[in-house]
Amino acid sequence: MFAVVVVIAGRAPSGYSHVDQFKSELGATGTAVARFKNGAGFILPGVLLLAFTMSTRRLAPGDTRASFGTSLLFLPPGGVVAAGFIRCDVGCPVLTGSWAK
Repeated sequence: MFAVVVVIAGRAPSGYSHVDQFKSELGATGTAVARFKNGAGFILPGVLLLAFTMSTRRLAPGDTRASFGTSLLFLPPGGVVAAGFIRCDVGCPVLTGSWAK
């Protein structure tokens, strides 16, 4: 899903180059496709992964170790959702990186 979103967002008339630019630049603050790229490329897949993770908790009800293990499965999808909200500045400067305001 992420790859499809990157290809679609990269085709938008913004002068974006898949070869010369970071994929993060598509979701940077102020770009035309930022909402689409961050929403459909990070937030939606992350929420779907969280829903799947919640379903795994039913595999071993009452087992403390299994419950703890499935709780750890919430971390990666949570990070994917967070990536949809944490954006870089336009150009995504590597050396002088900053938080978008």
